[in-house]
Amino acid sequence: MRTAVEMDQYCLSKGFTNSNKSKLKHFQVIEKYLMPDEDVLEAMAPNNLYNGDFLVMSGVCAVAFTNRRFICGQNGFIIGDPVKIFDLEQVCDVYMAPGRFDGVIKIFTNKENIGFTFKKEKLENAFNTVLSVISWYRNQPQPLSNDVEQVSDTDELIKFKELLDMRVITQEEFDLKKRQILGF
Repeated sequence: MRTAVEMDQYCLSKGFTNSNKSKLKHFQVIEKYLMPDEDVLEAMAPNNLYNGDFLVMSGVCAVAFTNRRFICGQNGFIIGDPVKIFDLEQVCDVYMAPGRFDGVIKIFTNKENIGFTFKKEKLENAFNTVLSVISWYRNQPQPLSNDVEQVSDTDELIKFKELLDMRVITQEEFDLKKRQILGF
């Protein structure tokens, strides 16, 4: 999924909303923040978004889980559109707290704790869906970055250049090390 219309239709078809009304305006906020290589895996429209014990989005909001992040957004009435974005790699735990009439899904990240509410009869299905996205992400092979290797090679070259400048090694020794580091 990539568009607000697709997210809204998916959310309605799966019952991931507390009413059967369109939440398109909230998903339009999320659509603005999608990266070009990002696909929405799950879309929900819970009530109220909490950061810890603090209410940060009152009323209906939109939550999208992508192949890399989860994004929470709400169409603002007076002051802009509030948005919270977290990389899925930041998720430490997911917890469900059922109540008498509704319940909260809490997502603990290494920086913040986000919670959102669903009616009691929809809570468990939404919770299991969140768990499945997190589990799917954790089982994906994570790309290895060549940046670390390049940085360490650069650091090593700088170190040998300093040794050359201090006349601790000869030009020939420096050239040999340079070829070894660069793979020539």
